[in-house]
Amino acid sequence: MMNDIVVLIYSYKGKNLKDVVDKVFENSSGKRKIKVIVHDQHPLNRINLFSNPDCSYYHIFWDFIYSPCISKNSFIKTSLSKYSLILGDTVIVPKNWDEDLINIAQEKNCVISGYGKTILGLKNLFFLNKQKDYSNEFSITQYIDRDFIFSQTSFLSEIKYPTYLKYYGEEEA
Repeated sequence: MMNDIVVLIYSYKGKNLKDVVDKVFENSSGKRKIKVIVHDQHPLNRINLFSNPDCSYYHIFWDFIYSPCISKNSFIKTSLSKYSLILGDTVIVPKNWDEDLINIAQEKNCVISGYGKTILGLKNLFFLNKQKDYSNEFSITQYIDRDFIFSQTSFLSEIKYPTYLKYYGEEEA
């Protein structure tokens, strides 16, 4: 059976990971099949925290030098769901998040990304400075936030994910 939405959460020592995963299920509308895949880069294998049958847990030792971009790219390329969500380990989704996102992303080639209103500036010659302001509404920013990317899987799979990066530069690429 094809899931309506598959959610990938990549966490690096995330203290709130359990809450983030629980809220994905609790705050969904209940109208769609939700599957969560957790990649947890942490000193401890925390599989016992994730007992939901619709949650798959993969432990990655915290000191392993592995790019999260590789996991995200693999997830996008192999997902069989109609919609995919890449979620950071600090993002709590609101009530009915699935219906709200699908109502917007039904349009082909639409990517919903970010949480809050993103304001960009220059930190220095090599880095952007990203600030977040609270917002109740969607806004067009032309910026991809690695902590929240939602779209039709067929469209996301056409985008070349920056697997050549270790960590920095994912959003910019």
